[in-house]
Amino acid sequence: MTESTGGTSRALFVVTAVLFVIHNVVFVVFTVRQFNEEKLLRGQYQEQQDRLQLLKTRCPRLQTKRETLTDSLDATEEEPSYKRQTHALLERLITEQELILEKHCSNGTGFCVQGEKGDTGPVGDTGPKGLLGTAGQQGQMGDNGTQGIQGSPGVKGEAGQSGEPGLKGEPGFDGVRGDKGLAGEQGVQGDQGINGTSGLVGAKGMKGDAGMTGDPGVKGKPGNVGVKGDAGLPGVKGSKGEQGLPGKTPYLDPNCTCVVQPYIIGPTNETIVGGNNGVVTLNCTVGGDPPSKITWIKTGSTLPAKATQQGNLLIIPISMATDAGEYKCLADNGVGQAEKTFNVKYLALSCDFERDFCSWSQSQTDNTDWIYHTGGTPTTSTGPSSDHTTGKGYYIYLETSLGSINDKAELVSPFLEGNTVTCVQLWYHMYGPDINSLTVYKEFKDGSRTPVWHEDGNQGNRWNHMASTIPATSQPYRLVLEAKRGKSIEGDIALDDIEVTQGACPMTAFDLNCDFESDLCLWKQAKDDEKDLTLNTGPTPSTQTGPPADHTLKDASGHYLYLETSTGSTADTARIVSPLLTNKGAMCLSVWYHMWGSGMGSLNIYVQKAGEAKETHVDTQR
Repeated sequence: MTESTGGTSRALFVVTAVLFVIHNVVFVVFTVRQFNEEKLLRGQYQEQQDRLQLLKTRCPRLQTKRETLTDSLDATEEEPSYKRQTHALLERLITEQELILEKHCSNGTGFCVQGEKGDTGPVGDTGPKGLLGTAGQQGQMGDNGTQGIQGSPGVKGEAGQSGEPGLKGEPGFDGVRGDKGLAGEQGVQGDQGINGTSGLVGAKGMKGDAGMTGDPGVKGKPGNVGVKGDAGLPGVKGSKGEQGLPGKTPYLDPNCTCVVQPYIIGPTNETIVGGNNGVVTLNCTVGGDPPSKITWIKTGSTLPAKATQQGNLLIIPISMATDAGEYKCLADNGVGQAEKTFNVKYLALSCDFERDFCSWSQSQTDNTDWIYHTGGTPTTSTGPSSDHTTGKGYYIYLETSLGSINDKAELVSPFLEGNTVTCVQLWYHMYGPDINSLTVYKEFKDGSRTPVWHEDGNQGNRWNHMASTIPATSQPYRLVLEAKRGKSIEGDIALDDIEVTQGACPMTAFDLNCDFESDLCLWKQAKDDEKDLTLNTGPTPSTQTGPPADHTLKDASGHYLYLETSTGSTADTARIVSPLLTNKGAMCLSVWYHMWGSGMGSLNIYVQKAGEAKETHVDTQR
């Protein structure tokens, strides 16, 4: 019994010792494994901290965003549980943004290796489910009502008897037609009276000499210094400026460098008006990181040889009409591109004379000069009363109170390259009985000239418009505006609002103005009529019909159009037609006509739209 007890004790001791050894071994193994895992986690944590620190250093905006949002969260007074939930959402949001940013660095270099995915956190306990409410009892259905008793149908009455039809009356007798009356005898036509002779025009009186200019008055003493006024009220606060353009978000390139694609600061399309012999500067301001390389091109051509690039500027010194066109700046910083377009227009020769002569100058080879002026000219019965631009501004004119007949004043432009089609437009005033002429020349460098446009004689007390298209040439040329003096002081000629542009002149209603003094202007004889209108001076060949002279000059030297009816048949037509107009809005047509004679036909004016039938607007018959 004693030996059995001792054996059991020894066995228990051995088992206990074995268990103790096993426990110690397991503890040591678990401790070593836990130490290694902790070391590995610390390394991964440090690696993540290094990567985030690199991101914060290279993209400070992300760190600023995190700090700003964190400070904003800490500054709010909220319930602790709600604050913890919001903080967790914030951390998750910023972490997602960091991960999106890191996805741009997926080539496995440097700190751009994505770390291992962390363990999924424990799922929170599900809250207790609420108890279902007790359903209410269903109400009882009411009884159906009884149907009412249907009434008996009424008895139909008997149909009445039809009456007999009435007798038809007898037709009446036809009346007797009266005899036709006799036609009256035609009266005898009286003889036409003899035209009286026209009275003689009285001689025009001579204009008196201009009075002498009086001596200037004595200059008055300067007035006393005025009292200083009270300080003005503070100005009204200005309105809020427009919101700036959105910035560009930085991102990491394959080398883990924080970069920003290039973008244009300001408008991406700009119009620049060039000045003759002036400097044209194109400014292409570009943002982004790293800085961009800027390349300039000209659409459809090469850059001007004299153009130079200085940083983000393209400078064209001594610009000419040929420098007009579309320019583009192309920005490239290796991670993206951007471009800006410049439309350079050439309007240097356009001038409204509101400040000076612009780029035009007085000729050194003429007899007199153009005068810079506002208001009416000093001589009565000639010249404009105001400028054309505003009615209160400035214009230039040739003063004819002094000098001799055919004295000329010339205004010259700078030289144009001549290799493009050019449109010249201006407004002129030629009013007075002794107006001479106004001519626009194209003058080459050797001094030879070619007339572009010409007008002479009295054109009425109004501003008139001219437009002329100059074809391209192989030689440079300049424009010369020449006005000549007439035989007396009543011959002032004025100019205003000169415009010189590239391309052909547009067709406008002004181009149809015509006095027929030299030809039909832009009007043409129709091809589908029976006769042509005739250009004539003085009276028509037939007596007792037609005008004695034209309307413009009212003498035998003036020209007009007329239809000769000595030959042909009744209803023969003669038409002149205008070119197709592109004007928008209402237009006014004014014409002087003469219709006199015993066998007069009709005068019609039609408007015909492109591709449509003509419409009658005036129908004058005699």
